Formats: sequence, C-alpha cells, structure tokens
Amino acid sequence: METAATHLGFIIEDMPESGAVAEGKNMVDLYGYTSMVVAALQVQKKMIEEQKRALDSMRIEIQALQKKFPRR
Repeated sequence: METAATHLGFIIEDMPESGAVAEGKNMVDLYGYTSMVVAALQVQKKMIEEQKRALDSMRIEIQALQKKFPRR
C-alpha cells in the first residue's frame, strides 16, 4: 500500500509577501523560512520558561499551604 508524503509548511498564495517566499513568488525562500522557524522557536522557548517559573512558584505556594493547613 502506498502512502502520500506528509508536507509541512504554508501555501505561498496565502502569504505572498512573507519573508519566507522567494522573490519570484513561486517558491519558498529556505533562508527566510528557516529564520522564521528559529524566531518562532525562540519565542516558544521564552514562553515555556515563563510558564515553568510560574508553575514552580505555584508548587512552592501549594506546599506552603499544605504545611499550614494539613489534610486530616
């Protein structure tokens, strides 16, 4: 059984002015596309780090509350 290849990306016609579209508007500019992907990953990394700090803070607060109000 033959399976179709999976593709990841965007439709050029939907975003012709994107920095990831080559000058002729008919193909992807790999440098531009890769730069956009790296930038997105950097933003995600910052968000994950912020969420981790918030979660760690909440865990500390929960532990303090559990000590103050132990379950019976």
